[in-house]
Amino acid sequence: MNRSRLPTWARGGLWLVVFWLAALATHASGLYQPMHCDYSCRLRVARDWRQGLALYRQTYDNPNPVVFLWLLAIDSPRPAVSGFLAETALAAGAGLFLWAALARAVPRLAGVVPLVLIALSGASPTFYGGQIAEAPAMWLDVIAVAALWLALEGGGLALAALAGAAGVLVVALRFPAVLHVAAWLPLVVLHPGSRREQVRVVTAAALGACAALAAFVAHAQWFGYWHEFWVVFRRNLSYGALDRVPLADSVVAALKTLARIALANSLVVLLAVVAVAMTWSLRGRLRVRERAWLAASVVWLAAAIAGAFPGGRHYAHYYHLIWPPLAVGLLLWLPPLARLARRGALVDRLAAAIAAGTLLVAVLLEGWRGAQAVRDLHAGRHPWNETTAAAEWLEQHTTRDTPVLVHVWLDWAELYWRVPRPAPSLAIPHVVPRDLFGEFLQTTEQEMPAWIVWDGTPWEPIDGPLADETLLAARDRFVTRLERDYAERQRIGTLRILQRKNAR
Repeated sequence: MNRSRLPTWARGGLWLVVFWLAALATHASGLYQPMHCDYSCRLRVARDWRQGLALYRQTYDNPNPVVFLWLLAIDSPRPAVSGFLAETALAAGAGLFLWAALARAVPRLAGVVPLVLIALSGASPTFYGGQIAEAPAMWLDVIAVAALWLALEGGGLALAALAGAAGVLVVALRFPAVLHVAAWLPLVVLHPGSRREQVRVVTAAALGACAALAAFVAHAQWFGYWHEFWVVFRRNLSYGALDRVPLADSVVAALKTLARIALANSLVVLLAVVAVAMTWSLRGRLRVRERAWLAASVVWLAAAIAGAFPGGRHYAHYYHLIWPPLAVGLLLWLPPLARLARRGALVDRLAAAIAAGTLLVAVLLEGWRGAQAVRDLHAGRHPWNETTAAAEWLEQHTTRDTPVLVHVWLDWAELYWRVPRPAPSLAIPHVVPRDLFGEFLQTTEQEMPAWIVWDGTPWEPIDGPLADETLLAARDRFVTRLERDYAERQRIGTLRILQRKNAR
């Protein structure tokens, strides 16, 4: 049967399967690489919260509660596997929304752009196995933009409300993404529909956003973390302030990170050069809807890059949200080229070749990295070899009720959730801010735990070195007691497992 003769729902179902298969093939790095340290810490906090500890008081990390709710929703005894399945399913769903939106705006690219987006986002060094808040945020961002366009195309005000609610979730997962709302403006203003309909759609989107915010406030009030959330929110505003790092230093750091991303994605750089040249030369042949999406892509990309500047840290995953506008913008020159050349079939083959080539590169990279990881695991060189050895040793020598202070980072952070043990104070010292670090030191000094697991991570708060003399003195006393009162029972790589000398 000719697929073009299939009803819309059947074609949508087929594309959904294709998008999910593409995501499964290109987004699997979280299955063979160490869990991202942020994910490990947040998973431990989320599970502590589920077990009854008060969020931001008895268990602490600084993300929005929506991040913890997302982790709990996709949690399982094998969190890397369930996280992989959830992220790829969300990718497929977002791809379907984007397919439906582009089918109304740029039909020639409707199936191509989602496939390119899935491939680029999975192969990029910004991905980290999807174990970052930016991964679900990116797909919700796509859903928000696509749903808004579908509403403008007459799909109904429910889609506009969905766009608003999805936009709120994006901001909850990645606060600087509030800038992405600017990308909605070209879609609305340049859409050829009536102004009255545009106002109705924008109003419905605002109501959807308000409904999502109201649901969040109700949840926070009901579960008793509203006050603590505002304390953390204000703390995060300070932590992410634009003046926290001099602007010149922040720009240099941004360029360094973008250069690394570009070097790791040379195919994208080549495609960008071609796209800019072709789009400029064909700018007069762009249709109204194509112009709307091109303008939205430019604003969207600028907002995604600007959103990495608060705080001045410029980690690669802060730039993960650049891929949707790039995937759209880099291919919008193909439809006007088809009209100019009057060779639509040839341009369609070119678009399919771009999608197939991008997917092939992503699949080959995934296979190569996965094969390396399997080889290293069997040869005893994979970080999991040491992490598993440490987890098994702790399981053998401590019980679930044994107080253990774990102070580790990077690959070792999996120990926070793989061997959960009660801590005398907050369970993850490395994410404790300066204003709570003194309380952590005081509580720990009064109740020195039976065991300390330490990889050499500095005993400092996450938001900078200690400057207060009282806190410095408390930290020095703690370190002195650690070296004096504890004996090393096991060393695995850089990890030291210490036991209090008088502990039984």
